[in-house]
Amino acid sequence: MVLGAIALFLIRIALIAWGGQHEAPGGDQLAFYSGSQQLVHSSAEWLKGGGEFGYRAPMYFVYLSGVLSLVPGATFLTGQIATALIGVLNCVLMFVLIRNLSGEAGARLGFWLRGLLPSYVVADTFVMSEPLFATFLLCSLVIISFKPNCPDSRQALALGVLIACCLLTREVAIVYPLIFGGYLIMTSASRHDGLRHVAVFVMMLLITLTPWMWRNVIVWGQPLPISYTSGVNLHIGNNPEATGKWVRFSAESEVASLGFGTPQSDAWHRKEALKYIQEDPVHFLRLGFKKVAWFLWPRFEREEIKELYKLPARQATLLSGLLGVLSAGVVVLGIAGFVFGKRDWFWWIGLALIAYTIFVTFVVYGSPRYRDAVDYLLLVFAANAITRWRSLLVEVRTSGSLARKQLFILAPVLSYILINWMWIAYDLAKSGH
Repeated sequence: MVLGAIALFLIRIALIAWGGQHEAPGGDQLAFYSGSQQLVHSSAEWLKGGGEFGYRAPMYFVYLSGVLSLVPGATFLTGQIATALIGVLNCVLMFVLIRNLSGEAGARLGFWLRGLLPSYVVADTFVMSEPLFATFLLCSLVIISFKPNCPDSRQALALGVLIACCLLTREVAIVYPLIFGGYLIMTSASRHDGLRHVAVFVMMLLITLTPWMWRNVIVWGQPLPISYTSGVNLHIGNNPEATGKWVRFSAESEVASLGFGTPQSDAWHRKEALKYIQEDPVHFLRLGFKKVAWFLWPRFEREEIKELYKLPARQATLLSGLLGVLSAGVVVLGIAGFVFGKRDWFWWIGLALIAYTIFVTFVVYGSPRYRDAVDYLLLVFAANAITRWRSLLVEVRTSGSLARKQLFILAPVLSYILINWMWIAYDLAKSGH
C-alpha cells in the first residue's frame, strides 16, 4: 500500500509538471493561493475583516499556508503538490473504509479507482478545498467503520473534532452535526449512552470551532457564521439572470459599497435572493431542477481544464470528454451499488448526505465540482458493486420481489440522470461549448 501511494503521488507530480501552469489561474484557485500567501507573510491577516480570507471557511487556508511557509520560494506549484498529497491520503482512507465495510478485494479496487481514474487525478492538481473537505469526511466515516453498531465515547470525541473540521473547511457542512449526531443516538446501546455520546460529540465540536468563533467575535462582533459565502451563493442561484450554474450577474455591482466578504454584504445578498424567491416561486422551483442537472453533469467542463492546463481547445475538449465519461461511469455504478447495497449504517449516512447535498443544490446553484463529497460515497458503492457483481446477478435471479423492487427503483433513477445529462449537453451545444 505504501508503494502504491508513492506511485499515485508521482503520477500527480508528473501531471502537474506536464501542465506547465506555475501561476495561479483566476477564480477560486487564485483566491485560496493568494489568501494563503498573505497568511504566510503576516499573521495579522487572521484578524482582518473582508476579502477572500474570512469570506471563505479557514481550514484550507490554514493547511495551504502551513505548507507554503515550510517551502522556501513556494509557488502555485507548491500548492498543487500540497493538494495532490491530500488526494493520495484520500486514496488510503478510501482503502481503509471499504476494507472495514466489505473486505480486502473491494478496498484494493477502491484505492486504485480513486488513485488512477483521471477525473480524480486531475481534481487532485487543482488548488481547491474539496479534497481537504473529503479528507475530514472520510476520516469521520473511517472512525465509525471500526465499531459501527455500538459507538463509544472515543468515537464520539473524534467525530466531534472531524465534523467541526468539515464545517471549518466548507460551510455547506452546517447540517453534518445533525446527521452524525443522529447516527450516535440511533446506534448507541441505550438512550443513556446515546445522550452521553452526543454530549461528548457536541462538546468537541464546539471546542474545535471556538478559536475561529472567537476570531469572528474580535473581527465582526459575532461568533457565527463560520464564513460569508452562503448569502452570495444563494443570490448567484436566485436572481433574474440565474441559469442554474455559477454566473456573474449585474446586481453584484450594487453591493460594492458594503465590501466583499463582510456580514453586511452577505446579508444583502441573502435578502435579495429570498425576495426574488418569494416574488417568483414557480421560477425558483423550475430553476431548481436545472441546478440539480448541473450538479449531476459529469466532471469536467472544457473551461475548467483550460484554466489549469495550457492545452489547445481541441485537446482540452477531448480530455474533458474523457474525464466526463469516466465520471459518469462512477455515478452510474455507484447508484447501482447504492440501490442494491446492504441497508447498514454507511447506506443510511450516505443517503442522508446525498439527499442533503441535492437539497442545497436545488436551493443554491449546481456544479459538478460540488458533487465531490457525494462522488466519494458513490465510489464506495461502485467498488462494492464491481466486486460483488456475480452475487448481485444471483440475487436478481433468486430474490424475486425484492430484486424486482430494486430494479424498479434503479431504472427510473438512471433514466432521470440520463435525461439531465442530455439537457445540459443540449444547452452546452446550443451555447457553442
